[in-house]
Amino acid sequence: MIKEITKYIANNTSLVIGTTLFAGFSESDAPDTAVVVGELAPGLADGLLTDKVQKPIRVLSRAKSHATARSNSYIVFGLLHGKMQITLPVVDAGATYLCNVEGTTPYYLGLDDKFRHQFIANYILKTQTI
Repeated sequence: MIKEITKYIANNTSLVIGTTLFAGFSESDAPDTAVVVGELAPGLADGLLTDKVQKPIRVLSRAKSHATARSNSYIVFGLLHGKMQITLPVVDAGATYLCNVEGTTPYYLGLDDKFRHQFIANYILKTQTI
């Protein structure tokens, strides 16, 4: 589902997959300005509805400029937080997901080892395959 949410972000923002937007991790040669959508914790699967999952994701925005890192983080936050019944795009002939999204506001994580500013936000995607 990480590819689907990344594709949804790309379809609705100016971020470009493989250039400024990455699913899972960013390549070592990725540009300084990047948004990375990651899965860092297991989701909660429903015991009765096997196609229903609560999936936590983390969106990290980084840039040399504090303002750019913050702005990109809030662009994604504005797109995702509070969305109800969104259909994620199908990727690689996979499943179609219908989701509700809740998230934390982005917060400043500090500088990374390359002195890029980082903002991070956590989201819960409550999904069901359709």
